[in-house]
Parts: sequence; C-alpha cells; structure tokens
Amino acid sequence: MSLEWFCFINGQVRGPLDVRAVRVMAERGQLKPTDQVRRGNDGQWAAASSIKGLTFGSLAVAPSQPPPAVVEPTLPPPALSAVAGPAPRFKYKMVQVPPVLQVAEGTSTKGMAAAYLEGIVNEYAGKGWEFYRVDSISIRVMPGCLAGLRGVPPTERLYHVVCFRRPAVN
Repeated sequence: MSLEWFCFINGQVRGPLDVRAVRVMAERGQLKPTDQVRRGNDGQWAAASSIKGLTFGSLAVAPSQPPPAVVEPTLPPPALSAVAGPAPRFKYKMVQVPPVLQVAEGTSTKGMAAAYLEGIVNEYAGKGWEFYRVDSISIRVMPGCLAGLRGVPPTERLYHVVCFRRPAVN
C-alpha cells in the first residue's frame, strides 16, 4: 500500500507528496476540489473532492456528497517533485538466472523453471523487493586474437534477469 500521493494541477503533476502535504495544499486553496489526485505511482486519477476529509479553503467536502465524475487527464507529464525537481520513484535490482537449469537423468522437469523463479521471487520479496518483470539480454562474445585470425565469428549468449523494485528512499 502506497502512502504517497500525486496531484494533477494546472497541467502539471506534483508529487510524491505525503497525505499531510495534500491536506495543507487543499486548505490553502492550492489544490481545488476539481483537481485530480492519485494514490501511488499506479493509482487511478480521481477528483480531489472524492477524497474524504480534505478541506478546501474554508469549506469541507461533505462525506454524503457524491464525488463528481472523474476526468482522466490525457498523458500527464512525468511526476515532478513539489520541492526539488524530478525524484526517482523506484530503486531497481536485477538478478541474473542461469541460462540453463540442469537436472540428473530421469528427473522430472515439470514445473521446474516456474519453481526456480518462484524461489527467487519469494527470496527477494522477503528482503523488501517487489517482483517487477523478467527480461532477456543478449551478449555478443568476440573471439580472441587467434580465433579472430582464423575467421571464428562472434557468438551470442542469451541471459535472463528477474527485475525487482522498491520505492526509492530520498
């Protein structure tokens, strides 16, 4: 669950902000009921008036009042820090997995790759990392001097990495 908020005000995204900063912006009139807000990096944009407990200027939004229709902003710009320019949202960690899993003759391979990846994902989840995706990367290995003179072509090796992420701490 994310504790950071982003606000879409006058065509610009401001954030990440903590809930206290969002409340202060609303109370000072910097955030209007019709401005869009979202919780976290991947949350849905919604009108600020739909957030219970915000006071806009000197008027509180009544909890019984239905929220206005959500207007989805078109292609909002990247998140900008309210204080000091762009800030990284996530820190990433890449874990390379072996190109081939080897087993002894006669061993069942059913579900082996999935079990291997599940082990890696659970290990890093226990360390506070969120699984993000699996990527492939190809590395070209150039032949040595003598092999190059004999016309040996470069070889390519395909590797896989498991990508994890967690919120960047600033």
